[in-house]
Amino acid sequence: MSNYLKAVLLVSLTLFVQTSRGSGLFENKLSQISENIYWKRLLHFNGEESYADSKSFFLSENGKTSLRDELLANIEAFKKVQAKYTPQKIPAQCAFPERFQFIKENFPELDFKSPECPHFKRWKSAVSGKSLSLIFASSFVNNPSSMFGHTFLKFNKKDGDQLSLDMFNYVVAYSAKAEDSPGFLYALKGLFGGYTGIVDVQPFYQTLREYSKVESRDIWEYKLGLKSKQLDSLVNHIWELYANANFDYYFFDENCTSVLARILALVTNFPLDEEMVGYALPTDFLRILKKYKLVEKNLYYPSLRKQFFAHYDKLNDSQKENFKLILDNQDVGGDTKTYQALVHYLDYIRHDHENKVSKEFQIKQKKIYTLASKFTNQEQMNYSKPIPPDEGHLPARLDLLQARENNKEATILTYRPSFHSLSDPAGGYEPWSQIELFKLSLKYNYDMKELLLNEFLIADIQSLPDFKFLDTNTSWSLDLRVAPLYEEAKLNAYKGSFNLNMGFTKHTHNFLFSFLTGARVEGHESFKNKVKVGPNIKVNLGLNILRTRFILESSYFYSFFKNHQGERDYLQSRLELSHSVSKNWDIKMMGIYFTQVGELSKESYKSYSIGLAHFF
Repeated sequence: MSNYLKAVLLVSLTLFVQTSRGSGLFENKLSQISENIYWKRLLHFNGEESYADSKSFFLSENGKTSLRDELLANIEAFKKVQAKYTPQKIPAQCAFPERFQFIKENFPELDFKSPECPHFKRWKSAVSGKSLSLIFASSFVNNPSSMFGHTFLKFNKKDGDQLSLDMFNYVVAYSAKAEDSPGFLYALKGLFGGYTGIVDVQPFYQTLREYSKVESRDIWEYKLGLKSKQLDSLVNHIWELYANANFDYYFFDENCTSVLARILALVTNFPLDEEMVGYALPTDFLRILKKYKLVEKNLYYPSLRKQFFAHYDKLNDSQKENFKLILDNQDVGGDTKTYQALVHYLDYIRHDHENKVSKEFQIKQKKIYTLASKFTNQEQMNYSKPIPPDEGHLPARLDLLQARENNKEATILTYRPSFHSLSDPAGGYEPWSQIELFKLSLKYNYDMKELLLNEFLIADIQSLPDFKFLDTNTSWSLDLRVAPLYEEAKLNAYKGSFNLNMGFTKHTHNFLFSFLTGARVEGHESFKNKVKVGPNIKVNLGLNILRTRFILESSYFYSFFKNHQGERDYLQSRLELSHSVSKNWDIKMMGIYFTQVGELSKESYKSYSIGLAHFF
């Protein structure tokens, strides 16, 4: 063999070894980087697959389930600019700017292309800001998707503590893309993933109009301490989601809060997403942000309804009389405070009707605005700031009570995963409201020596807004549960019941009275027709004194069908007393009374119990 041939073979062998070694090193690095936590969070990866469901979010066919394949596909895509990706038909670098930044930093040895990306740059310039806030819109019981409140992010172009200064800032929200109006079907589909969830970006004034004005919800702003580099990465990734991703939407876990937790976890490097796995409540997320010291301060903005009543309640009797006369188009005098209240009232009513008001209303509003503008010495209103939602009691509750029912001893253990009842401490929650879901109560009866189901509450929702002549809000309640067959004194037999009522409520901070009427349906095989159906009347009385709450709920039910004993109706009452001994502990006392009211009237059931309740 000639020396020339030997040299050629040696060079070829050397190149082969180096290529093989380089290929092996690249494969090892590829596997290593694909397991990087930042890469996992960029893909919203959850153990075995990504939460994202849209094909356009992945450049590899296996991208939803393979971190490595998706990383390799992105690397190959970033080496060229000719290929167009995603529905926008743009280079991969423009569709996934944060992935591009991550891969460039971790693979500096590779040759990547950097296109101009004009569309993305214009969008980024409009959306991004100097700081970031998390906005919490308080709970709105009349909308099933917002019963627990709603959260979204707001980019702040300026620093300030007034909403009027940043109306044209942009907000980022995750919500269900639904054409259904809020109602039972809407809630049912939301529970079982019947909607597609999308990341939406829109001007702040549009969001504020929906939540604070139309739905009259309080707004809480939590200003977050993020650095400019974190904000830049955040905007990049939001574009990736906004332009390319959708998810299955569930009210309880894959909701507005859980997705925002994953977005913020990406740039803060805190396990916010892990903290919000499972049952994800907006108020829990607020507590987690404070736990990791991400909140610099919080600000409170009252709803239009609260703004109006703050002004109206300041009026004396003469001013209130003038308020009504001016509202009735009578030509009477009015002072600054009267016209301030009128302006806030008309603004509230207009937004409450989503700007769909009559021409007469518009003429009246214009006239009053013109008259109000003549007063230059308008008083600045200082609105009282309630307890922030993150400082309220924790949503889950465990009760341990020692009871005496029908002269028999029992121990009752009750677990409620969520959320708030009339007898719970009110701070941080909407006043005199109740949302309890999937509450399970078990009891051990010492005489029977048995562990029995005491009650299974699927849903008990009560919306009890204060009824005022200037704001005639309707109260309502919904109750769905499985309970013992009290009318037959059978504690180990159970009936199902559904109750829906409507009415009115009067309340102050310390007092509650509500009167509701509607229909109840109950079912059990021992009933004469297997079912009872009829009207129902419910009365609530409540007192809130210092750290103690008294709640009396009493309902009367009349069935169109008699039972086997010939009885139709019954009266059931529940009296609860709760006293807070600390933020997470209550002393509880409860009494339950059930009696038939018909001709064969007799007391069927009564119980008294005392014990502790722990919030966690």
